[in-house]
Amino acid sequence: MATTISPLAAHAQTCTEAAQRDEDSLLESTIQSIEPLPERQSATINFSQPTSTRLQHPVDAQYGLILTRVEINGRETWALLDNGASRSVIDPEFARSLDLVIECTDQTSTTTFGSTPVGLVDGIEVSIPGYFTAEMPVPSLDLFAISTLTRRDVGFVIGADILNNIAFMIGGSPTFAIVLAPPGSIRVGWEAPIEIAIGSNGISASIGNEEAVLGIDLGSSYDLTIAERRWDHFITDEQAVSSTTSIGAMGMPTRTLTAQLPLTIGTIERTARAVQVRNLGFGYDANLGFGFFAGETVLFDLSEGRILIRRPQ
Repeated sequence: MATTISPLAAHAQTCTEAAQRDEDSLLESTIQSIEPLPERQSATINFSQPTSTRLQHPVDAQYGLILTRVEINGRETWALLDNGASRSVIDPEFARSLDLVIECTDQTSTTTFGSTPVGLVDGIEVSIPGYFTAEMPVPSLDLFAISTLTRRDVGFVIGADILNNIAFMIGGSPTFAIVLAPPGSIRVGWEAPIEIAIGSNGISASIGNEEAVLGIDLGSSYDLTIAERRWDHFITDEQAVSSTTSIGAMGMPTRTLTAQLPLTIGTIERTARAVQVRNLGFGYDANLGFGFFAGETVLFDLSEGRILIRRPQ
């Protein structure tokens, strides 16, 4: 997920050996995917408001990440919205505070550092009152780095298993708010909005002069996250690449590459702030991060294959 998380920490005390938490590597370690969990993994989503009702739920867009308040089994906590994470995730310390049992599994989460063991927590009910309730088992992964980065006590990540199955609109300045509803139910009265179509294989785009297939990862503060295997394909000798090195998981040095790259999606042409990541889920060349949409009012209706951006007034 293009979200930064510590690869091993409090959860390690339950299912693997503890490892050092490293705040210097917060921006480099990200969840991309979680291997298939048992069949009981699917989420059941129940909407509590008619589609004509549009309550606005406050959002905190700290450091280019989308945070909101949710209830987990009746207790309120901060949650990160990150459809770049294939599964929703609960912090193990928060799970234990709810007297939930963490079941050790042989499954892993793919991060930019490799694979991290995960546990499984049954009996989770996540709710944004007035909008929806979802019931499902979720993996447990330490969210210490997200909490440190955002200065919020983050106990949950709302992943693609929820976000890709609802319609949601984010916007507003200086205070962000979100509207959530069933897929296909939000109608906007914007004049000639900019539309990004999502095909069966992803979003067709060009990075520089090269064709690319993009996904969406709202857990990234960058405009564009590019898979390491495709980075050199999009970088030319004329483009400046910045490199920083920090000490990552288990004391290993990690190099982060960033660049400003021309990006074209339909009628949209802009220079994108891009970062290289080691692993990128779902087989895309790159992902559009929340940074690409920052400052815009945007409707995400991913299961319907569309994103609408309101044109500046």
